This record gives sequence, structure tokens and C-alpha cells, in this order.
Amino acid sequence: MLVTDGVEANQSEIRPALKSSSSTPGTPAMRQASYNLGKLVHAQARAMQDILGFGWTPAAEAPSTFPELQRAFVASQVSGRALPVSNENSSSIVYDNLDQNVAFRFWHDSTHVLLGCGFDLDSELTVAIAHLDVLRAYGLGPGSLEHALLHADTVGQAICVATAGAFPVDQACFVRTSLERGLGSAVRTVAGWEEPG
Repeated sequence: MLVTDGVEANQSEIRPALKSSSSTPGTPAMRQASYNLGKLVHAQARAMQDILGFGWTPAAEAPSTFPELQRAFVASQVSGRALPVSNENSSSIVYDNLDQNVAFRFWHDSTHVLLGCGFDLDSELTVAIAHLDVLRAYGLGPGSLEHALLHADTVGQAICVATAGAFPVDQACFVRTSLERGLGSAVRTVAGWEEPG
């Protein structure tokens, strides 16, 4: 949505690399969907970088509140220096590799600022829907495993934080549980109300 011009310009680069993975979420299909999603997310982050004039850098000390993010974003706009993006909770991720996970966080954080959306549930859902709109522009709608992965990673984790008061440390397990047993079960597992399955 935000990087519409970038999306259009990059579709010819990305579309051939994407392979349909709307099959049952088995291990090979999940790996392919993760690969596809990672390629798309990284392309979106690069397009955002081109539009904004600054990139990102993984950091343990990254903005953790919306006002901090806004200040860091403005500082990056003024200086051209990379925006610090959290690399916490990155040992078990949805994407194919850590670089893609951090690239997603840059795209996500930048979308928060550009839409003027804080970190409350309604704002997180607005940002998540903007990301899912981009997937749909690539033809990866609700029937695709890529969409299911991004939905669980964005909408699911936002609901998890709002409901359980905690961010899923094991993101891959959270997403896998969401796909296999439902979002409610994934949230209950993070909250400690249900055993991991």
C-alpha cells in the first residue's frame, strides 16, 4: 500500500521468484512459502529504503515506543543514517533468514510512522492490513500460505500482545501453532494457558 510505486516497479523482479505454495502447510510448502514471503518482504524494505533515503540496521537498542520510533525516524531522515531496528526475539523466525526478519521490521516500523499509527492494537492491525494488501497485489491473497504466514506474524502477534501481554519469543512456533491449531491456541500457548502442541 505505501510502497505502491515500488511494488509495481519490483513486481517484474519478484514475481518470477515466487512459486505458488497454496498447498497444505507441510514442511516443504512452509519452507517455500517462507522463502517467497522473505523475498517479497526484503523487496518491500528495499523499496521503502529507496523512497525514504535511508535504510536499516539491526540493533539490540532500537526504539520500543511509538514516540521513540518517530524521533529515530526523523533523525534518520535528517542524517540519512540507518534506522535502528530491533533484532530481539530473532532466534526462531517466520522468514527464511535473519536479514529478511530485520528487513520486515524496517518495513513494518516505517509503515507505522508513515501511517501515523502507534503500537496499540487498532494501529497494529492497520499496519498489518497494509502489509497484507501488498501481498494481495502480488496475487498472494487469503488462500495462499504466504498470506497465512504474514497474517499470523502480524495480525496474530498483535492480538497475542493485546491478549496475553507478551510477544511470542518463538515466532516460528507461534505461526506454526496458528496455522495448525488456530490463533486462539497459539495465543493461549504464549500466555502459558495451554501446552505447546
